[in-house]
Amino acid sequence: MWENNNKVWQRYNNKVLASQPNHVAYAMRFIKHITKLQSVIHSIEVLDLYTTQLHRSPKNIKRALKENQFNPFVFTLHKN
Repeated sequence: MWENNNKVWQRYNNKVLASQPNHVAYAMRFIKHITKLQSVIHSIEVLDLYTTQLHRSPKNIKRALKENQFNPFVFTLHKN
């Protein structure tokens, strides 16, 4: 795991510390996805037709989206 220690580590955008540019691209996309999810999570609801539930709290929304990722009967709704 640590046999090749002669890498040059660089800091990108004051957020990511990495040795290869493709690792930086992946990390930046992941950070962007997480910040977008955190900003939107308060304005959506999740309707689960499989269990006939409407999830409104951020904790339950995250759990429902994670558990039912491939379930065709789970819908996201905006509160507006």
